[in-house]
Amino acid sequence: MEDDAAAPGRQASQGTHFKPPTGPGRCTGCGFYVARQGHRSGCHRDAPVTPGEADFGATRPWPDPSQDFIGNVNAADHARSVFLKPVGNPHGWRVKSDTRGDAHARLRGVAEHVSKQTEGVTNNALNWAAHKMRGPVASGELTIHEVRDALWNACITNGYIQRDGENQTLATIASGLGVSKADLC
Repeated sequence: MEDDAAAPGRQASQGTHFKPPTGPGRCTGCGFYVARQGHRSGCHRDAPVTPGEADFGATRPWPDPSQDFIGNVNAADHARSVFLKPVGNPHGWRVKSDTRGDAHARLRGVAEHVSKQTEGVTNNALNWAAHKMRGPVASGELTIHEVRDALWNACITNGYIQRDGENQTLATIASGLGVSKADLC
């Protein structure tokens, strides 16, 4: 194999295009580990670089935990500091929703599902529907009585109460909601 000095093309290329870093280390302006002095920062481009902790000359993608970066790092200066800033809504859309309205829509959906079931699977569908409504009841978006009334009306439409009785229907709804039958009355 030829010696590097004997390869004139490579020698010329290194002489004109390759600039060795002035010294890896930590930037005194922001504290990031940098490969050379003057590393893409507009606020302290000519800040000296302190030698040491070079990490093989590469820039670390995370900040030094001993520094306070939130106050002295600007996202325009360091693309890596974006993760320190809170992320907003990029489109400006309204993100707050009407959770009570959403809970009522979910209740209407599960009640409709129960009312469409056939004779053999109504008990399972009713238990599933009541279980799906545990979250809105626990968060206060719906009351137990609203859920009970909606599912009760679905069972009347389906004919489940005539087949299995009122006691069994209340027990299934209570079981799905995780409450006692006395709480439903």
